[in-house]
Amino acid sequence: MITNQTIDKLNRMKLYGMLEVIREQINKPGVFSELSFEERLGLIIDAEWMRRENNRMKRRLLEAKLRQEAVVLHDFTPITTRTITPATTSF
Repeated sequence: MITNQTIDKLNRMKLYGMLEVIREQINKPGVFSELSFEERLGLIIDAEWMRRENNRMKRRLLEAKLRQEAVVLHDFTPITTRTITPATTSF
């Protein structure tokens, strides 16, 4: 079957993002049947692009060897009162 050959080629070319979306489109034909060829192709390419970008970011984060792995903006507590005065900053 041509689909199996295509899936095998995508797997050997390591296009796992495309492979995942194509399998999803095969398994859920009703969801994607309303989309045009260009829209479906765009979804496939976007999935591969995002997978590569995510892998690149993960690799860079590992290479950076950051001290704290999961720092999120909501982890920081803003300082509401400041006690800095001109007297404390004069040299």
